[in-house]
Amino acid sequence: MDNAMKVHAPELLKNLRADPGAVGVLHEWDLGKGNFGGIAILNHIPEKDFADVALIDGKLNDRLLSAIRERHQQGYGEALASEVPWLAKLRDELGARATSLAPPHRNYVEQRLDQWFKDLQEGLAASSGAA
Repeated sequence: MDNAMKVHAPELLKNLRADPGAVGVLHEWDLGKGNFGGIAILNHIPEKDFADVALIDGKLNDRLLSAIRERHQQGYGEALASEVPWLAKLRDELGARATSLAPPHRNYVEQRLDQWFKDLQEGLAASSGAA
């Protein structure tokens, strides 16, 4: 499955770039319909490329970040474990980009990232505890 996701990852990124609001594919089921719920794929997308979709014109794509949180809070546990280190790298990349923003965008993005990743970490802990 992992090798197949390496093939699907560029297409997923292309689709998210074309429509940054089409995020249901990240947490909905049915690979045959192009959905990736419960399937590790994000770790096959370079963090810098994904950050281009997650932070657009100094604004976080809240729908995208919420979809990532939802996918990791649905209790997939080990199925998405390979994405956890990728999430930390994505956080670092988004944080670095936030520092280049002018106030007040920088402060807002930094605060939202802190809160979003705090919520995600709590969700990951709850998900792994439930598994």
